[in-house]
Amino acid sequence: MNENVLIPRPETEELVAFVLQNIKKQKLNSEPIKVLDIGTGSGCIAITLAKNLSNVQVFALDISKKALKVSKENSKNNNVEITFLEVDILNESTRNLEFRDLEFDII
Repeated sequence: MNENVLIPRPETEELVAFVLQNIKKQKLNSEPIKVLDIGTGSGCIAITLAKNLSNVQVFALDISKKALKVSKENSKNNNVEITFLEVDILNESTRNLEFRDLEFDII
C-alpha cells in the first residue's frame, strides 16, 4: 500500500467473500471462470479471487500506472497470475481494443 492506491475497506472483504461463496454454491469453480476487476487499485480483489479459485483467469485494469505498479507487486508477492491492463474503461475506443472477443463471468 502507498499513496497511489486506496486502502481496502471492510466492504471489499465482504464483496469478495460473497463472490467466493456464490461461485462455490453454484459449483462454478470447476469450469473456467473469467474475472474482470475494474479499478483494481492495490489488486486486493483480483489477488484474493486468483488465490482462492481454481481454473480462473483474472483481468485487472486501472487507469493509473502507479496503481498498476502496486497491484503487480502485490500479485507477485502473493504468487498469483493476473493480466494487468492500463485502460480507461470509460473510453470506448481504447476499451474495445483490449476486450475484443472477451466475455467475463464476474465483473
